[in-house]
Amino acid sequence: MVVGANRAVVAMCRRAMQAIALDKGATGGALHEQIEALFKAGQITKSLRDAAHEIRHFGNFGVHPRDDGLDNITPEEARAVERLTGEFAVDLYVRPHQTAELTRKRQKS
Repeated sequence: MVVGANRAVVAMCRRAMQAIALDKGATGGALHEQIEALFKAGQITKSLRDAAHEIRHFGNFGVHPRDDGLDNITPEEARAVERLTGEFAVDLYVRPHQTAELTRKRQKS
């Protein structure tokens, strides 16, 4: 968080999570519904579902003012959410591609 925009970081991570859900064909109007749809369709594991919901919660804290103090996102929390979002994307996009490449190479042999 070069400029200390911790709330913006978690808000953008939430947006990224929703973009991923929509790209993967998730149904439902709200992000929590879309995450559950991905889980029920077998596209994400329970661990990924839990991660997605945490990203969603922190993103909500970043964009919706509250009186509970949770909208004061620390740099550590923002970094953790950013890291988790990246790892989520790796699990859904990068790892399947890498696995498919290895499979293709093995089958050519």
